[in-house]
Amino acid sequence: MLQADGGTRTASITGGFVALSLAIEKMLKRKLIKSSPLHGQVASVSVGIYNGVPVLDLDYAEDSSAETDMNVVMNDAAALLKFKARPRVMRSEKKSWMRCLS
Repeated sequence: MLQADGGTRTASITGGFVALSLAIEKMLKRKLIKSSPLHGQVASVSVGIYNGVPVLDLDYAEDSSAETDMNVVMNDAAALLKFKARPRVMRSEKKSWMRCLS
């Protein structure tokens, strides 16, 4: 990998869950396990404020110059599992974070 951004990190979380899910499905079909150990689904996405506008799934250019950016990991019960955020500009306030999450 030559460059990483929020999208790369969040894609690896979502992709890892999909791979695990598929492996468990194969194991169930082959009767290697009796039931799935999974209790739900997990997905992740990057979001931020870029040029004053909320943006979902930031690319490298957006991620590197966003006023605010965050990685969000949630499950299918809408529980927030991980929330990593950083303001790049001091004027980023709670209002900006809430715009990203809504």
